[in-house]
Amino acid sequence: MYSPFAHLSFWHAAASSSAKPPPEYPFASPGSVANDAAARRLASQLQSSEPEARRELLSVLHGRSALLPWSSLHPSWLADILADAPASWRGWALAVLPTALREPLELDRPAEGLPSPDTPPPSWWPAWFTTHVKRRLGYPDLPPWPVSAELPGSLWESDEATISRLLAVWGTRGFISALRALPREEAQQWIWALPPACRPVADQTVRERRWSEDPFWPEVFGALAAEFPEAEPRLLRMALADLMRAGVQQEQEIELRRLAFRLRRRWGAWMLVELAARPDWLTRPVLPSIDGWREALLADLEKAPPASEATR
Repeated sequence: MYSPFAHLSFWHAAASSSAKPPPEYPFASPGSVANDAAARRLASQLQSSEPEARRELLSVLHGRSALLPWSSLHPSWLADILADAPASWRGWALAVLPTALREPLELDRPAEGLPSPDTPPPSWWPAWFTTHVKRRLGYPDLPPWPVSAELPGSLWESDEATISRLLAVWGTRGFISALRALPREEAQQWIWALPPACRPVADQTVRERRWSEDPFWPEVFGALAAEFPEAEPRLLRMALADLMRAGVQQEQEIELRRLAFRLRRRWGAWMLVELAARPDWLTRPVLPSIDGWREALLADLEKAPPASEATR
């Protein structure tokens, strides 16, 4: 798994050596061009700083690498980890989790056999459990250098409800865009198959001619047909697919992986599989432009209505 801190460490070691530096970082990395340049710059800054300042900064960076943003992790990703743990460990794990993350897990797993609240976890437990979860999930570290805060990469910091609403709206618009390439009768059957919560957005998209001419939508509609034959799960994955292609093309793969862990596991796991598989649709250019795409996404993000409770 790619580590931006290992990336930085590589160039810091190379800068500290009298030998000729290697031509490039030897391990594949998401957004390799931008990340490699940023890692080289930060390593050079570290090398030129005073020893005491360098030690302090390296200590801060090391501490940052050990952090896990619990509030940005969906509880469904922790269910299997807790299921595999002894009862005492489950109790300790629940004790250190934030309330919003802990409560769904407590409802899912009764508290029988858990240690008494009067028995707090040992002092070493929170740090060890954080490391265990990060390693088990393959949760990505953010780079220690500045990263883009633009959409879609910044969505991982949003709450699940906001992201779900956006996926329902954005996916419905993309779905309608794809249906325009189908014969009229077939397209009408798909319109009837839309979940009730998505129909107002579909009507608005048609009424205001807010569909997209981007050939990405018919392509991904067909690419997902076998795996997701029903309308709702397909349009939600279509929305995720569009976020992924825009993010990958802006070198935001680390942020996209964080977004996967922010979502319920069945959505996020699909994202991780597709990011690894690199389907052709990930490389399709964003039309008419990435700036126009981002403005439209932001508008829907701000106005998205409540998502369907049945989203899958």
